[in-house]
Amino acid sequence: MRVPVLDTHRNTLMPTTPKRARLLLKQGKARPYWNKLGIFCIILTYDVEPDNQPLAVGIDPGSSFEGWSVVGTKETVLNGMSEAPNHVKKAVETRRTMRRARRHRKCWRRPARFNNRLSGRKFIPPSTFARWNAKIRILDLLRKILPITDVVVEDVAAVSKKNCRKWNRNFSPLEVGKRWFYASIRELGLNLSLRTGYETKELRDRFGLKKSGQKDKKTFSSHAVDAWAMAADISGAEHPTETGLYYWTPIRVHRRQLHRFQPEKGGIRKPYGGTRSMGLTRGTLVRHIKYGLTYIGGTLKNRVSLHGFGTGKRVTQRARIEDCTFLTRIAWRTQWYAGTGRRHSSPHLLAGVSCLYEDEDKLVGMEDRPDPPIGLRVEVQAKVARDRKDPGAPDVVPSLIEPEELVEEDVVGAGRDEVVCVVKADQEDCVLLPEPGGDPLPDVVEVP
Repeated sequence: MRVPVLDTHRNTLMPTTPKRARLLLKQGKARPYWNKLGIFCIILTYDVEPDNQPLAVGIDPGSSFEGWSVVGTKETVLNGMSEAPNHVKKAVETRRTMRRARRHRKCWRRPARFNNRLSGRKFIPPSTFARWNAKIRILDLLRKILPITDVVVEDVAAVSKKNCRKWNRNFSPLEVGKRWFYASIRELGLNLSLRTGYETKELRDRFGLKKSGQKDKKTFSSHAVDAWAMAADISGAEHPTETGLYYWTPIRVHRRQLHRFQPEKGGIRKPYGGTRSMGLTRGTLVRHIKYGLTYIGGTLKNRVSLHGFGTGKRVTQRARIEDCTFLTRIAWRTQWYAGTGRRHSSPHLLAGVSCLYEDEDKLVGMEDRPDPPIGLRVEVQAKVARDRKDPGAPDVVPSLIEPEELVEEDVVGAGRDEVVCVVKADQEDCVLLPEPGGDPLPDVVEVP
């Protein structure tokens, strides 16, 4: 894993190692930063001359899940897996049905527009546009924190119809969407390369990689493996140095509706939806004094609803604005899944989060509970448990300390900018991380 680096003007530099990023934060030469994808970065506080090398990003499109991988000449910077938005088609149909129903009831509605206002213009169906535009948004956010120069995409083929040349060339929504996607990539100034499905299979065989048949499995071998193989073919990497991945789920904000679908008592239909709650943008990441890391949802009776950052489920409808510490605006819920055999055993830079890692096709959870708002000092209360379902919110960023990494003595010390506890643990045992802060730090613990 590599940590993205930005200079004082937010220009991208080459990513660094977690150890160096930790030391720069400790020395005050950098400050932490999280983007809308939940990727941890550092912003340098001193001027440097950029010396960037080419980075290639591979994209494996899919109908439900998509694979991402950013690869350099030797190192794997990051891997990702994202969910494709699939609610737009049904939402558009529901909106049309409700509009027609109001028209027949002679209620207020916009004027009927039966004539095609897009005659002679290029048209992309809303559901198709949402899928391909989500890829552009993720790519643009990655481009803002990494010096990406090349993009390689697996060219998906639309279903063709016999004796329908016009359909096969132009009218397939998939073909229209991917052509718009390719044109948008070129407009960003990136070099675009395409690979067919059988070429991707040959690349996997050349690198000795295998792909999982379980498409919804949150592992490197489900979708990111194809993205890595295509990106490595461009950058020249020989093998993946990181198999952990970010899992991105888009946060759906219900747009403003004229009223609810079902009337309440007395036939009253209350207004519903919107992107603001008591002056706050919905989707704002906050830290609540009771519920921990959550994000803003709807509003009811001068209170806001909070949703869990990991699951997206609503945890309360009665939260007060005064009890929330505002962090940043997010567009995706982010989870970090460590690779096979990897254990992130050190505390995180953000409190109140949990880390999931994979070991022999079994997910092992890290239980957490919310902490008070923090600055650069890290105060984490967590417990590593085995063979139980993860109950808390998933990790925003992976740990900045690699497993079993040696740490200098001057890094660990009371009253410093971060608290570090390196643990070597067996799968069959549990490790309890003590409460840091003002208490003296424990020695390094080894569990047999």
